[in-house]
Amino acid sequence: MAEFTRIVFVVNPAAGRGDFTASLRARIDEFFGGRGLPYEIYETASRGDATRFVREYPAAAGRLLFAACGGDGTLNEVALGALERRDCAVAVVPCGSGNDFVKVFGGAEPFLPFENLLAGRTEQIDLIRCGERVAVNLCNIGFDARVAKNMVRFKKLPLVSGSAAYTLSLVGCFFTGLFSRMNILLDGEQRLHGRYLLAVAANGICYGGGYYPTPEARIDDGLIEFCAVKKLSRLSMARLIKSYKCGEHLHDDRFAPHLHYRRCRTLTVEGERDLVVCLDGEIFTAPRVELEILPGALAFLVPAGCALPGDGQAAALCGQAV
Repeated sequence: MAEFTRIVFVVNPAAGRGDFTASLRARIDEFFGGRGLPYEIYETASRGDATRFVREYPAAAGRLLFAACGGDGTLNEVALGALERRDCAVAVVPCGSGNDFVKVFGGAEPFLPFENLLAGRTEQIDLIRCGERVAVNLCNIGFDARVAKNMVRFKKLPLVSGSAAYTLSLVGCFFTGLFSRMNILLDGEQRLHGRYLLAVAANGICYGGGYYPTPEARIDDGLIEFCAVKKLSRLSMARLIKSYKCGEHLHDDRFAPHLHYRRCRTLTVEGERDLVVCLDGEIFTAPRVELEILPGALAFLVPAGCALPGDGQAAALCGQAV
């Protein structure tokens, strides 16, 4: 805590099942109030409010820590608000239904105790720019973005986790149009063209509550991890989905004819029709998407007890995603 003069908890009361706010407030008040540590709690009112709040928060004499309390979308909004500031870092208290970004550090558990937050260390991590937006975790385009768009109606059902909601939506979308015609340009030189099931431009390793399209990605290497799956039959898709979910597709010979996978710094995707795009859970349509890596753009507080990206612990989670 010595590094920061104040922790500002930015709470999205609609995250997850929307029933955690009161208990989280009580935990914060007990832990920080009982220790006399300076803190503040702000509850967001609508989409985009976290970005506005962080941008407009008064400059501090010392250094601020904005802790995003919600899912990947809340973290995204806080990170976007903090991007142009030089007096702050960003942390996350995972309260969403999927909490996919923190899986790059080994999972959500080390992020929950406030003791770990106080004993954490600040690391500079990459972001992916998409116009006026950014992705902290990843941007996905095509079939899986349509799945994310439709999963909203499933994730509020009783006993349905983020991963289960994604799977239910996936089954529903399986029987609709699967493919999008895309023109893809990597680093301004490598061109791909054809009908694709999906394309993923990633900083993190996981999405959909437990799917690992880019299990070898790093959040501090200055590169976008790009994965695209070409058109394949529904039968092949059904046979290969488990491999994709577990992050085994990169080394699965059955996937080789259908897979483009590489690292790049810039990426442009154009669609024959408007593409469905999902950026850390924010869904929109666009005929063209331009992405670029922003190396070391965000000061991110990594709690004590977290696995470091690339040390193998986070990647080990992929094999558990069955």
